[in-house]
Amino acid sequence: NLINRFCVYFSIFPCYITSLFSFFVFNMTNDCKFNGKSAEKCFKIGSRTSTLALTQTQIVIDKLNEIHKDMNLKFSIVSMETIGDQILDKELSKIGEKNLFTKELEIALKLKHVDMVVHSLKDLPTILDDHFELAAVLERESPLDCVILRNTVPNEAKPNDWTTSCNQLNVNDLKEKSTEVCNNFKTNGLKNGAPGFHMSKVNDLKDLPTGSVIGTSSLRRIAQLKRKYPHLKFENVRGNLNTRLRKLDEPNGKYSALILAESGVKRMDWEHRISFTLCPHDQCSYAVGQGALAVEIRQNHNELREILKCLCHIPTLYRILCERSFLKRLEGGCSSPVGVYTGINKENELILKGKVLSIDGAQVICGEKSRVLSCEQIDDVEYGKRAKLDLTGFSPYISDTRGLDDSVSLGYELANEMLSRGADVILTANKQQIASEIARDPIKNPTNHFVENSHDNKRSSEVTA
Repeated sequence: NLINRFCVYFSIFPCYITSLFSFFVFNMTNDCKFNGKSAEKCFKIGSRTSTLALTQTQIVIDKLNEIHKDMNLKFSIVSMETIGDQILDKELSKIGEKNLFTKELEIALKLKHVDMVVHSLKDLPTILDDHFELAAVLERESPLDCVILRNTVPNEAKPNDWTTSCNQLNVNDLKEKSTEVCNNFKTNGLKNGAPGFHMSKVNDLKDLPTGSVIGTSSLRRIAQLKRKYPHLKFENVRGNLNTRLRKLDEPNGKYSALILAESGVKRMDWEHRISFTLCPHDQCSYAVGQGALAVEIRQNHNELREILKCLCHIPTLYRILCERSFLKRLEGGCSSPVGVYTGINKENELILKGKVLSIDGAQVICGEKSRVLSCEQIDDVEYGKRAKLDLTGFSPYISDTRGLDDSVSLGYELANEMLSRGADVILTANKQQIASEIARDPIKNPTNHFVENSHDNKRSSEVTA
C-alpha cells in the first residue's frame, strides 16, 4: 500500500508543478490581468501642503489617469511642510538654506516614503542629488509675473475658521473654499494713496501713486522693478497664495498690489483677480523654470520612467534645459536676481534672453543669444531611448537628442558671455551681501519632521485619487 500511494503521489506531483508554472507564466504574459483587469498598481506622490501644491499634484494625477486608462493605476498624495513653508518671517534669500521647498520631499523620496514628487520647477536647484532624476516636465503654463491690485474686503468675506478648517478638507474642497473666499473679494471702489485715487485707473505699475507698497518675496522682481518704477516701495510678503491675497485685501492693509507667478493664480482658477501681466522684455524677466511642473523620482526607477515619460512636453523641455543650464553656469540662486526669457519660433530657433542684477537693481548685465535647433521639427520629435546626458538632472526619453544638446549649450554660452562682461562681479557682490545679512541676523531652522498630513474627509494620512 505504501508503495502504491508513493507511486500515485509521484505521478500527480509533476502535474501540480506544471499547473503552478503555467499559472504564473499566463499572468506574466498577460500583464498581470485577472478576470480581464490589470492588477492595481499603487504609487505615493509627495507634495507640499499648500493648496496650490496639492492642486498641481492633482493635475499630474489627472493626466496620468487619462493617459493610462487601462493600467489600473492608483495614486495617493503624501503632503509635508518644507523649511520654506515653516519660516515665514524671513525673506527666502536670508534663510541661509538651499532646497528650501524641496529638502523634506527629497528625504521622503530617498527613504521610499513616497515614489515620486511633483515640484514647481523654479523651486528645484539646478544640480540634483545623485539619488534622484527628473522623469518628466509637463507643458508649461504661463511663465509671466502678474499684478493683482488691492480690493476692499467685507469682514464677512473672511471666515474666522479659514486656517483650521483647511486641515479637514480634501484637495478639491481646499481649492473650492479658496476660490469661494477669493470670489468674495469684490472690487468696491477702493481709494488708495492720493485722495480720490481709484484702482480702476491702474493699468500699469506706473499708474500707482508714489509710495504705494508692492508685496513680493522675490529679489528678482524687486531688483528689476525698482529700476523701472522708483516711485514705488517693495516689501516682502510670504505665505501661500490664500494668505497673501488675504493680506492684500485687509481693509487696513498696507499693500496696494501683489506680484505673483501667473501660472499659480491660473491653476487656482483665480484668473479673474489678475489685473495685468508684466512684459518679460522691458518690465520683468521671469524666473528660471517658472510656470513648469516637474516630476522627480529615484534614480533607475524604470517602471515609473515608463509611466511618466508620456507627460514630457518637448518644446517646454528645450526651453527649461536652456534656462537651467544658464543658471547653473552662473551659479545663481535665491541670493541673486537672475531673470530669463525663452521662446521657440517657427524656424525652430531657440531664443534665450538673460539678465543679472545687483540686489538693489542699480547694476544690470543683459544678454541674448539664439540657435536653430539641429533636430527634427519639434512637433515631429518622438519618444525613444533614454537620453544618457548630463542635463541638469533630466532623463528624457526622446528619439532625437541633438535638440537637448543645443539647448544646454545655448544656456552655457550666454552665461559665459555675460560673465565675461561683469556678471561675475555682480553675482559675487550679491552673495557677499546676503551672507553678511544672514550673519547679522542668523536663524535657527525649525526641527524638520517627516509628516504625512491629512486632507481627506476623515483624517487619514493621504489623499487618494
